[in-house]
Amino acid sequence: MAEITIGDLLTWEPRLAPFHDGFSAETGKLADDDREVTWVVTVRASQPVLPPLRGGELVIVPQRTLEDTGISLPELLREIASRGATGIVFDTPFEVPDGLVRLISDPIPVDLESDVNRLLTEQRGAIYRAGTELDRTLQQANSLGVDVEQVLKSASTYLDMDVTVVGPNADVIASSASQNGHEPRLRPVNGTRVWNDAYYGTRLTGNEMLWIGPVRSDRRALTRLVADRLAVAVETALAHAIEVRPRGNARSIALSGLLATAASDAARGAASLGLPANGAYRVVLSSNPTDRIAMQRELAPYGAVHDAADFDAYAATLVEVRGRSRSPESERKPYLHPTSARPSTPHSRWIAISGPVLGASQIPEAARQARFVAALIEHQLIEGETLRFDRVADVGVYRLLYPLWGSPELEAFATDALGKLLTADRRGTLRSTLLAYLEAGGSQVEAAARLGVHRNTLSYRLKQIGTLTGAEPINPASHLALHMALLASMLPPAP
Repeated sequence: MAEITIGDLLTWEPRLAPFHDGFSAETGKLADDDREVTWVVTVRASQPVLPPLRGGELVIVPQRTLEDTGISLPELLREIASRGATGIVFDTPFEVPDGLVRLISDPIPVDLESDVNRLLTEQRGAIYRAGTELDRTLQQANSLGVDVEQVLKSASTYLDMDVTVVGPNADVIASSASQNGHEPRLRPVNGTRVWNDAYYGTRLTGNEMLWIGPVRSDRRALTRLVADRLAVAVETALAHAIEVRPRGNARSIALSGLLATAASDAARGAASLGLPANGAYRVVLSSNPTDRIAMQRELAPYGAVHDAADFDAYAATLVEVRGRSRSPESERKPYLHPTSARPSTPHSRWIAISGPVLGASQIPEAARQARFVAALIEHQLIEGETLRFDRVADVGVYRLLYPLWGSPELEAFATDALGKLLTADRRGTLRSTLLAYLEAGGSQVEAAARLGVHRNTLSYRLKQIGTLTGAEPINPASHLALHMALLASMLPPAP
């Protein structure tokens, strides 16, 4: 028999309301809402006054019928309570023994008993049919060996509710929603089955919690019934995922593929590798693919290190940031080189680190950030041993250009701002001159010294630049646009 509670019945039957001192039809206590209702019977004026009770019934006690029986009210109520009834329905309030739920219906309709029992029968049938159909759907999914996320999405589509699996540390392992917005409520709680506002949680065998919700009040009974069946299907999918999870070199190759996948597929790929859906991640690329052990040791303070296969000819690593992981103390502060001090060759060994991203679906974005930093190093635009995308001292204004990296908009801006300079300056002499001048803050003396040329030569070149760009470089108002456009034109191609 599908369990139907007082709360379910009050949702479906508007003629019933909870009663408490003060004669107000407000919502009763949660403990009362969760009491089971099996059937409804009515006190009779003739013998036997009280029909047979098996437990869980609601007993309708009309005031007029009570007067006709001539039985003492306290005696009748004690008898009702002793036989395991859930509660009573009355039209005139009176004292009720502890343990009986009090509902009021004023007046009590003649057909209330038959109507409510019909309602209970119909709802139980509908719940069982829905549960059986969902059970069939879940069995089919498990037989195909689909992953946990697909099981959750199948259940969510059928129930029209989100379904989420949360780990012991409140990390979302998998969810039917691409971006779950209910995470603060989906936390580990005491008990194997529990309501948390509009969410219903069931504890799995591995101490994970399966949460369904938000649940409409009229679907709470269905949710309780299907939760256990869904839990079995999820546990089966979790066990299967562990069995088929790639290991060793296969896992490294799969992690490398995850870095280049589409964001829409990243969460599923991460789940298949045992990575939490709502974890925080960084992607790291290194110029030295052969020294992986040393690199992993250096990255350990950031969090859990997952080795990946070579990516873009770099040694790739995925770091799962945990807690308040801190940067390595030995990390040397990198710096941007002025034009005259840029090295002729990039540093022999460097590490490019993305900013932290939240959620497995953002791992490809972290990979793109790391590729951006690596490309800046390879093109000798920045220099250092360990460079982070999220540190301005490392990448400077290039981080501002990153969102437009490879976009037609950025290319159009550079072309418009620099005019014919990009095509006419084939050897790059004028562009180097302009960059040195702008990095010197508009000081011709400092710029000439950086370039190793006479001031007259610098002045002549600046005039040429003004003719080609249509903007006067000695005018401070033009410096920002020229500088940004020049840096944009120097960016390496986007992947």
